[in-house]
Amino acid sequence: MKNSKKNVVITGKMMVKAFMIVALVATVVLMGLGIYTADSQLIGQVSMFAAFEAIMWSYMGLEKKKAEKSLIKAK
Repeated sequence: MKNSKKNVVITGKMMVKAFMIVALVATVVLMGLGIYTADSQLIGQVSMFAAFEAIMWSYMGLEKKKAEKSLIKAK
């Protein structure tokens, strides 16, 4: 068998997605902590962060669709 090594290039988009996944996990953990301790201020702050995070996920999804459309038109 041929042993071929492939170089992996980490792009900025990959880093953004990784950070967003970490932020999603942190949001769930902090929301659980806020509910467990009945801290309304923490729950409010995490809710605002979750709303911002949802906007970012939506934006990235729209960018992906736009890139796919441009690839289809190029063919």
